[in-house]
Amino acid sequence: MPPSDLAIPKTTLDSERFKLVREIFLDAQRFRGPARQAFLTQRCGGDPALQKQVSELLKHDESDTSVLDKPVIRAVDEPSESPRIPLPRERVGRFRLLQVLGEGGSGVTSLAQNPDAKTRRATVKVVHPAFQFSPSDADAAKSRIQVDHRALSSLRQHPSPRLLECALQSKGGMFVATDFVPGEPMLQYCDRVRASVRARLLLFLDACEAVQAAHQCGVFHAGLAPGNVLVRMAGDVPTTTLLDFGVTRALFDLLGHRRIWLEMRLAHGAIEYLAPEQATDSPRPAEPASDIYSLGALLYESLTGVAPFDRAVLRRAGIGDCPRILEEQRVLDPEKRLDEHADRALETAERRSTSLIELRAELRRELGSIPMKALCKSSSSRYLSVAAMADDIREYLDGKRVDAATGLGDRVRRLMSRFRGTP
Repeated sequence: MPPSDLAIPKTTLDSERFKLVREIFLDAQRFRGPARQAFLTQRCGGDPALQKQVSELLKHDESDTSVLDKPVIRAVDEPSESPRIPLPRERVGRFRLLQVLGEGGSGVTSLAQNPDAKTRRATVKVVHPAFQFSPSDADAAKSRIQVDHRALSSLRQHPSPRLLECALQSKGGMFVATDFVPGEPMLQYCDRVRASVRARLLLFLDACEAVQAAHQCGVFHAGLAPGNVLVRMAGDVPTTTLLDFGVTRALFDLLGHRRIWLEMRLAHGAIEYLAPEQATDSPRPAEPASDIYSLGALLYESLTGVAPFDRAVLRRAGIGDCPRILEEQRVLDPEKRLDEHADRALETAERRSTSLIELRAELRRELGSIPMKALCKSSSSRYLSVAAMADDIREYLDGKRVDAATGLGDRVRRLMSRFRGTP
């Protein structure tokens, strides 16, 4: 059966299954022989049907022409509300596009063939054509992206894929090519493996360390969302990789494009993870406090199963009212937000390998105060740094009182007790 005719039976194909098969397929391409079989056994988690589906696809990936040059799966009765993006048949610069991976607020991202390393893949992001760059804007954006990636490359542990090329296209658009990093969005991974609250916090700490390392060398993201925090396996240990460093900030800092940037986020991106100050018309460049807010939104959803704001509500509000909602509407405490979605609360608890009673109790404790501090409307009221937020999470995991849940008097008493060496 040719790859383009390959179909998974209707009884086994839904949107979640499709995503999972594709993710494992892309990951498995890195391995050959016994190493690939061992990877599949570990990644498929004792699901023989899943392992068979991925193995069938991999049979067609042994030739010079990859199965990724054609549609990986012919979906049967795919839901009409999530149409497939057509497979590109073109080159961008020196890269040959293989498969669309997704579309976000910055542009369309595709898997591509890296001509300089035939055994390695690249990721190519083509910036939305709505961003019409003047020569000076294009130079500023390219410079911002290159400077940020050069700074990140100086870190001992690179928190983001290596930049391969950043260039303008003949029609005036821009593309950014990086090394391809196989992985799965963090929230999706945690739900799939039914990670406990503690396991989610440990993985979130890994992401915090990456963002903090970037901040220390002067690099801010300006658009952190679930789709660009990937989990990849280092042996049996899940670790995080952050995507789109440089790109989002470059577009955000082009002040003349600020409204277009927000419109693209509203239409294609995760608008509900933006800090209030990012949605205003004020000419304010990217800053660490905005990343802290976005991390708080990610932690909030990791704990409750829902984002602080509903994306559909923000989209209905439109470009006129969306900034006002982000700036003025109060974020519910995590426990109350969980209760607000009572129809999904039991499933949310099960995806965290706990009971609903225990999950509510955990959110009622000091844990719930951590994302709430990061989500303060005023940037000066948030954590002073990502490191401070990470410290509170570690304190919570160690069973200690966290700073976000204490007043000034409590903090002074804690510092004095530490100085005296008393508990």
